[in-house]
Amino acid sequence: MKIDAEQFPLILVRWSGAVSEEELITFFRVMDQLADRAADARRHYAVVSHGEADFTPTQRKRIADWTAGFPEDRAQWDLGNFVVIESAAARGVLTAVRWLSPKLSKVFVYPTLVQARAAAEQRLAAANQR
Repeated sequence: MKIDAEQFPLILVRWSGAVSEEELITFFRVMDQLADRAADARRHYAVVSHGEADFTPTQRKRIADWTAGFPEDRAQWDLGNFVVIESAAARGVLTAVRWLSPKLSKVFVYPTLVQARAAAEQRLAAANQR
């Protein structure tokens, strides 16, 4: 897993294979720091996630709990996670689940990194002009 915040408030996360507990803890810590940075600066931020991640069911639950636990004063600056999923079937499943779960309202699915990044950059530009 690699987190690239050089273009903050655009954050790129690249996943690769099985995710260790250490990587997941690092992910939470770094993303919390970046979210706090955005809230302190009163700037919206967006995350583009790509690559292949092999999360365990326990890790998926931890990620869901972590996301659901964002305090509103910080969550308001999060424009969402723009996720690259190449498989049309998998995109369809996530899109359908997203409609059913308000917790996933800030998850957007794209077939390519170029499309996900362009969408995130467009939302950032519009939100941070206000």
